[in-house]
Amino acid sequence: RSRARFQNRRNLRPTQRVQDPKTGRMTVIPKYNNVRRNNWNNRGHDNKNQVKLKSSVEVRKDWELQVEIEFSQISKLHLQYPEDKVVNMVECGSLEYYDKRYDRVTTKAERPLQMSNRLFHYVSTTDDPVIRELAKEGHVFATDSILATIMTCPRSYYSWDIIIQRVGSRLFFDKRDDSDFDLLTVNETANELPLNDTSGNSLSKLSLEATYINQNFSQQVLKKEKSTDCDSALIPLL
Repeated sequence: RSRARFQNRRNLRPTQRVQDPKTGRMTVIPKYNNVRRNNWNNRGHDNKNQVKLKSSVEVRKDWELQVEIEFSQISKLHLQYPEDKVVNMVECGSLEYYDKRYDRVTTKAERPLQMSNRLFHYVSTTDDPVIRELAKEGHVFATDSILATIMTCPRSYYSWDIIIQRVGSRLFFDKRDDSDFDLLTVNETANELPLNDTSGNSLSKLSLEATYINQNFSQQVLKKEKSTDCDSALIPLL
């Protein structure tokens, strides 16, 4: 009975007759063409336009536009490089082991977050002592964070910028000293973005909190009593 009732209501929907310009035949289609359904499916998708995000750098009027690249063009790029030609130039620093006890952490067996006293150095490309030593071995240099940001830029929504310095035949990809380049992004792919105001849940403060939690957690899950040291005396600041 319920199926027949649904079919009867479906037949009572308003329709309209449309003539095909090629064949001349008349066809019957729904009058509203699922407008209500489309509006329901697109709910909340325009919330990003309601939040005005500031640009990472102020574009001056005297700047000359050299080239403009769309995100769709970058997503189609692919570099094929033979794996046998990939060479590690230098291995430096020390590597601590992961504590597998944190694999058993659940909501019932929780572990509180502990503060770490270690310093985190977020330097740019030209300030890295390892890259300075390897400057004679290549032509294009960048840190891991800058390279990862460029590779994932088609999915980015927040504004960011980098500085490219040319020294002879070498290119150095740097970041600005006063930028939020190293802060983690929050709600970047969500439909609702946090308001960019002075409250505790603002975009800048949430990014700072997420970065602080990630730094402390990355050091808490390591075994401090055991590590593997590399042969090089250089200390990476990446």
